[in-house]
Amino acid sequence: MSRRTSRKSNRRSFIEPLESRLLLANIHFVDAYFTDPDGNKLTSVAVGNQPFLQVEFTTANLSAAAHYDVTTSSGGRTFTNTLNWGAGLASGNWIYRVGQYLIQPGQQVFSVTLDAGHDVTETDETDNGTVHFFFGALFAPGFNKMVEGVPNVDWSVFNYNDTDAAYPDDGSFGGPCEDFRGGPYCYDGHNGWDILPATWKQGYQGIDIFAAAPGTVQIAEDGADVVAVGSPRPPERYPDDEKLSALVGELSIRSVEFRSWWSKHNVERRTTGTKAYHHPLVGDLTVKYQALNPSGDLDQVLIVYTTEPGSADETSLRLLANWHEGERHSEQSTRSGG
Repeated sequence: MSRRTSRKSNRRSFIEPLESRLLLANIHFVDAYFTDPDGNKLTSVAVGNQPFLQVEFTTANLSAAAHYDVTTSSGGRTFTNTLNWGAGLASGNWIYRVGQYLIQPGQQVFSVTLDAGHDVTETDETDNGTVHFFFGALFAPGFNKMVEGVPNVDWSVFNYNDTDAAYPDDGSFGGPCEDFRGGPYCYDGHNGWDILPATWKQGYQGIDIFAAAPGTVQIAEDGADVVAVGSPRPPERYPDDEKLSALVGELSIRSVEFRSWWSKHNVERRTTGTKAYHHPLVGDLTVKYQALNPSGDLDQVLIVYTTEPGSADETSLRLLANWHEGERHSEQSTRSGG
C-alpha cells in the first residue's frame, strides 16, 4: 500500500506596481526684468520712466485645455492676463511682456506670479514667480534745456508724462492723469513730453534739439511735414499771425482735451461726400458735394452740389431752383414797378 503525501508551497505571490502614466505638468519661472517697448532689457530705470516688465518661463506637459493666469505688479499697477501658452505641448519656452509701469522714488519692488489662480496641477508649486527689489535712478536737481531758445518764450512744454499710477484708467484718452507735479499738464497714458515752438514759423525754420547725455543716436526721422493730412490748420497757413498763435497757446493751457487733440494732429480735410437736408418746401433731400480750390488759395473754396440723375433728389433740387428763379423775377418786377 502506497501513501501519497502533499506539500504546501511556501512561496508567496507579489503584485508589482506599474509605472505612473500621468503627465507631470509644470510651469517654471525663469527670469523677469524691465524692458523698452521693443523688449530690449534695461540695465537700470530712472524715476518717472514707464518701462515694460518682461517675464521668461517654461511649460511642460500641459493638457490641451490648460489655461493659467500671469499676474505682475509694480509701483501700484497690477496686470493679470489669462494664457494658454504650452497647452497640449510636451514643453515650451515663453517670453511674456506687459506694462507700462511707473518708476517711483525710493525702494521699489516688482512681483511675478505664474498660475496665480492655481488652475494647473503642477509637480512643483514653488517655482512660479519672484519678488525683486530695486531703486529707480535719480538725477541731480536742475533742468537741462532740450531745445534751443528760451523756455516759455521760444517754446513750451504742452504735455508731460502721465504719472498717475492707476493707468490705464478707462482705456481711452481723456481719463485721469497727473504730471510730475500733480498737475493736469498731460493726458491719460502719455509716456513722453510734447514740446511745441511759440510760432509755426519757428517750427518751419527749424529748432536745434540738444542731447540729454553723451551717447549714440539710434533713431532719427526727418523730412516729414508738420502740416496735417488734407488741409493745413490755420496757424500753419498764417505762421506770422501772433494773435492766432496766442489763441492756440491759451486754449492749450486752459483745456486738457485741446492739448491732447492738438498734439496728436488727427485732422483730415473732407473734400467730397454726401449731405442730407430737410427743406420745408421739398422735404428730405440728399446731395453729393465736392470742395474745389480753383485759384489754389485754400481760403477760397468753391463747393459744388450734385444729385443722381433721374432721382427724386434731382427732382427736388430742380423744384427749388425753379422756385428761387421765380422769387428772383418777382423781386425784380416789384422793384421796377416801384
